[in-house]
Amino acid sequence: MAEVILNGNRVRLDENISVLDALNKIGFQLPNFCHDDRLDKSYGICGLCIINVDGKLQKACQTPVAEGLVLNTESEDVINHRKEILQKYIDEHHENCLVCAKTGECRLQKYCFQYGVEKKVPFIDSIPMDESNPFYFV
Repeated sequence: MAEVILNGNRVRLDENISVLDALNKIGFQLPNFCHDDRLDKSYGICGLCIINVDGKLQKACQTPVAEGLVLNTESEDVINHRKEILQKYIDEHHENCLVCAKTGECRLQKYCFQYGVEKKVPFIDSIPMDESNPFYFV
């Protein structure tokens, strides 16, 4: 076991595993998409488990637990990074989440709500209006 500082509190985490796995073991959930038992161990793709480790942003899934680490999971830089990642995901996602069969069970939907991220809709006024057919303007 290694003693670390987690969000200002001293905690003991299992060693020889990633910070993400160690936090999961103590019931502390970090947002993530790629850390899934159905996938092989190619974690680190999604980037959502980002945390501040000793003053630097690092992926918790790729950071091994070590004695004396200072971990911050909710610092301003961490939150901003997660929001940026979520914005990219949601902007490339299906037009209307509400019609998706996974609505209510979707982690993307949950995290976007949690971090206040909304899908950006292109500015429609920048597209010239087609007024060539009077049917639309009666």
